[in-house]
Amino acid sequence: MRFDRIPQVCALAFCLGCGLGRDVGLAPVKGEISYQGTPLKDGTVSFVPAEEPRDSFGGLIRDGQYVIGNSEVGYGVPPGKYRVGVVAWKIWPDSDDSSPNGVRAVPEKYADTSTSGLMVDVPQKGGKFDFHLKE
Repeated sequence: MRFDRIPQVCALAFCLGCGLGRDVGLAPVKGEISYQGTPLKDGTVSFVPAEEPRDSFGGLIRDGQYVIGNSEVGYGVPPGKYRVGVVAWKIWPDSDDSSPNGVRAVPEKYADTSTSGLMVDVPQKGGKFDFHLKE
């Protein structure tokens, strides 16, 4: 295992660990994520309920694509409104590179669902939600 991926794995484990589990009426959610027109190489995306305190959900970003969930907790989210957060790094914190603090691939405001400005309303059938982030 590459130790420079520990922050990403921990963030995903947190998001997925908060999920409700299988067979609870999850709506499939996937999409594309880019920053200033360039697909994000890798990172995490999180969906946090906007209206009531419930479990959050997350997924990995790979080559500009994401899918919420995994085979253990199921794929998707319960229908409803969600605030969305995106975390992506050019250089991961505490990696083998010379920058122990890391270099973000997107502005920090997108990491926090309360400051990202990203919202989605997931219908019962789910859907594709693309996020084209800018400065």
